[in-house]
Amino acid sequence: MKLRSASMATAHPPARLDLPRTAPAVEAVAPARVLTWRDWVLTTDRQQRRYITRYLMGAVNCAGALIALELALWAGLEIRHPQAVHWLSLFGILVEVSFYVVLRSGLNNRFEDPSLTAYEINAAITFIAVGYWLAPLRGETYPLVLLIIVLMFGMFATTPKQLGRCCMWAMATMSAAFAAVTLEGADPSGAVVQIFHGALILAVLPTFYLLAAQLSRIRSRLRKRKNELEAALLRIEALATIDVLTGLLNRREMHNVLDRQEKMAARQGQGFCIGMIDIDFFKRVNDVHGHNAGDEVLRVFASKAKASLRETDVICRWGGEEFLVMMVDTDIALATVVLERVHAAMSQVSVTTSGGQQIKVSFSAGLARHRQGEPMDRTIERADRALYRAKSDGRNRTAIDQVEAVERSHAGI
Repeated sequence: MKLRSASMATAHPPARLDLPRTAPAVEAVAPARVLTWRDWVLTTDRQQRRYITRYLMGAVNCAGALIALELALWAGLEIRHPQAVHWLSLFGILVEVSFYVVLRSGLNNRFEDPSLTAYEINAAITFIAVGYWLAPLRGETYPLVLLIIVLMFGMFATTPKQLGRCCMWAMATMSAAFAAVTLEGADPSGAVVQIFHGALILAVLPTFYLLAAQLSRIRSRLRKRKNELEAALLRIEALATIDVLTGLLNRREMHNVLDRQEKMAARQGQGFCIGMIDIDFFKRVNDVHGHNAGDEVLRVFASKAKASLRETDVICRWGGEEFLVMMVDTDIALATVVLERVHAAMSQVSVTTSGGQQIKVSFSAGLARHRQGEPMDRTIERADRALYRAKSDGRNRTAIDQVEAVERSHAGI
């Protein structure tokens, strides 16, 4: 079928064309990542890695304390129950391995607190209490120092409620250890020392809880401010990329989209088309019905156009009543059909003014296909010239770039 004019102008309203939406482009599959020894030990999941890393830090300290107790026994220091030291070390190793297995296997995610920090602290407190009972007579203060370190760690890694429970467990287990040492009566002044240690623990534990509560409030405020800053950043990014009136991309962001598409087309040889759209008689709408009616026309058009385009198509407000559409992996014939569908959708709607009047909205469009190696500005300029031909031919129609029209005419399309 020969062309009736070089502009390929088509009068409207046309019959609605049901064009299937194209599937989104399939992303390239990234090459498989080579696992390192850290991946085998800590897993590749970032959150699990943090849990395991934090646990291993505490496990190393716990193992160091058990080794120190074994060295004290080996060095011949006076231990209350030498045989129990070996059982404590064996039980400590089993508990540490069990925690690691639970974390490494992901079973920790079944718990309310997947980090298991409170459980780890309570286990460490239990070992410290038993270690205090077994410690050399002149080394009873060392387990107390370890207890302080463990609770300091808990201040930063648990909630106040969790740390409060840990403090209560520490008070119970350490009181039992103090009582056990006192009842054995190995040291004549032992009862006084144990009472002093108990009073010290009783004074320190509430302080830890109060500090943990204060830290929790500080963290909550910081988290709130962080969320507010992230929300503000998102709003700023939206204002920088989205047209507030229509909700479409703005011209600045569309330039970035076009630049990326131009580079992709150069690499992959994937063609795309540019459509320039102008609302017909928009100035008359503003002059007769007011700018509020004009704004509503723009919003209605943007909504209907976006709904009528394919998922892979990108539309932006180019300026004023002008819009630009980028149609990926599309030739002129398919791009024309896409815009025909938008024409058909707009022919079914009207805008109601504040005075109750109905405004029919139509548009003129110009199409141009991007050519390999051609600057993007040149493609947009050709689409813009086609738009002006559509308007001069009577508006409410689509015209294609004159070069494309000539080529199609020679091809007998």
